[in-house]
Amino acid sequence: MHGLHFSTRQITFISIMGALDFVLIYIVANIEPPLQIPGHDGIFWIIPIFASVGIVKKLGSATCTSAITGVLAAFTGLEAVGLFAVLEYLAMGIAIDLLALAFRGYLKNIIVGFVIGSAGNLTKLALHYPILLFLGMTKTHIILIGFGAAMVSYFIFGGLGGVITSTILWRFDRSSSPSISISGQPENQMKKVTIEK
Repeated sequence: MHGLHFSTRQITFISIMGALDFVLIYIVANIEPPLQIPGHDGIFWIIPIFASVGIVKKLGSATCTSAITGVLAAFTGLEAVGLFAVLEYLAMGIAIDLLALAFRGYLKNIIVGFVIGSAGNLTKLALHYPILLFLGMTKTHIILIGFGAAMVSYFIFGGLGGVITSTILWRFDRSSSPSISISGQPENQMKKVTIEK
């Protein structure tokens, strides 16, 4: 995983992933049949954030993607916690970035994908309930009951999102060809498809 400097192409890709994540959140919030399972939408919002660091391969990719998602979600009212949604998504992006750094080279492994996805989703949960308590939107005993019940579903659905992303990264790597080469290099000069200078 390379340094923090992003090329214009990488910034564009990260921005697209952040916008895609917001669109997925909007679809889940407004179109998808309501499911009374906490954290089930993590299966959707994990994919673009994890994919951004898996393709760009630079520390900070997931954080930047999640920051864009958080700002869009906060200012359009899709999150009940308002502007605090930015903190939730930032924390999720940072967790994914750090784990992607720890597991660099193994992001296409579905077990690693499950770990990263579930950790990202659980990190968002870990901030969500304290923020609700801080804003006075619920009582302490409800927070404790809700947090305990939600941990399992956040873990499972976040992990599933990670598994899907690892599979996408694996397929993306295997199907690399000059026609889809993002860096513009011929296939025989590329070991991996990455968005780099």
